[in-house]
Amino acid sequence: MNIKKIFGRFEGDRIIWIITVILMVFSMIVIYSAASGLSDDLTKQNFFFYLRSHGFNLLLGFIIIYIIHLIDYRWFGRLSKIGIAFGLLLLIATIAFGQESNDAKRELFGIQTFYIVEFCVLIFLAQISAKWGNDINLLKQKFLPLLIFVLFVTVLMMTQNVSTSIILMVSCFVILFVSQLKKRVFFITLVVMGLFGALFISTNGLGIPGFNRFETVKNRIERFIVPKEIDIETHVKNINPDNVRQEILAEGAIATGGIFPINGPGNSIYNSYLPQCYSDYIFAITIEEYGAIFGILLLTLYLILFYRICRIVRNTRSPFGAYLVIGLGFLLVFQALIHILVNIGLFPSTGQTLPMFSWGGMSILISSVSIGIILNVSKEAIKEKKNKKEDVKSNA
Repeated sequence: MNIKKIFGRFEGDRIIWIITVILMVFSMIVIYSAASGLSDDLTKQNFFFYLRSHGFNLLLGFIIIYIIHLIDYRWFGRLSKIGIAFGLLLLIATIAFGQESNDAKRELFGIQTFYIVEFCVLIFLAQISAKWGNDINLLKQKFLPLLIFVLFVTVLMMTQNVSTSIILMVSCFVILFVSQLKKRVFFITLVVMGLFGALFISTNGLGIPGFNRFETVKNRIERFIVPKEIDIETHVKNINPDNVRQEILAEGAIATGGIFPINGPGNSIYNSYLPQCYSDYIFAITIEEYGAIFGILLLTLYLILFYRICRIVRNTRSPFGAYLVIGLGFLLVFQALIHILVNIGLFPSTGQTLPMFSWGGMSILISSVSIGIILNVSKEAIKEKKNKKEDVKSNA
């Protein structure tokens, strides 16, 4: 069997391939042990449900990555208008008819639609920014209408999920930063939007009906700022105690983990008490069972992933490819960093999963599509670099 021939079929950035496989394999092990005390949670079935469903989603995700990395990424640009129309309709339908959970509608027919909306918005913004080129600096004709549209989508999303909408907005600004938009315009817009966003959240959406999630956000921020001792004794009666318990238990899980593996797989104490330990707080359970050294390894993998993404952006000649990679890649890594910061107590609770690691079908599938696109762009960039070297040799 020719090993080189087998691995040669996996084109694009090999480091990203390796990181993706490591995350998938390790997540299977952690989900198995994290879900061992959850026999009655969510599904009323034993913990093998989590292992089977997670394994199926990861397998499907890997197949999606492989297929997408063989498809020319430019097709996503050609379909971006249809995609953004579909995403907008999906968002409106979710807000209007979606299933309500914890005072928010984020699912439609059991599907977490906001992941799809994020994906559609970033592809549309990357395509339109590449198509316009320097014309994006035409403020009244181009930039302002585009900005208003992106704001409209994110504000709609904000009515149900504030943290996801903020992550999407930041990712959009990253695309605008690397585009041909003048930096002076970019930074002025960034400051204005930051001030307006702070005012918007602090006033519960300027008093506009429908922004009920802002009160939850303010409570979480207050809980984060107030010292833990005062938080437990004074604020637990005024703030949702379940959320307080999540933060305290997450820190407790990390504290018992040590630097090197002490408890070992399947020996978590906190997985039976920590809500969403298989998704929102999977990083805390990982450290509890496998030690801080594995937490550092996870963080390092995401940082290396972002470094490789930046290399692809620098090497590709296609503006659309560059904007697409930085937008989708930044979204993945930024979400991972937010998840990690929440778990170690350095950021208010958000409910964000750890991409390609936490349990959750739609998160894994959309992340897989994003990684497949990134690999396809990297494949093209490698070919361009190789052709350039051959041209230099032939002209020498």
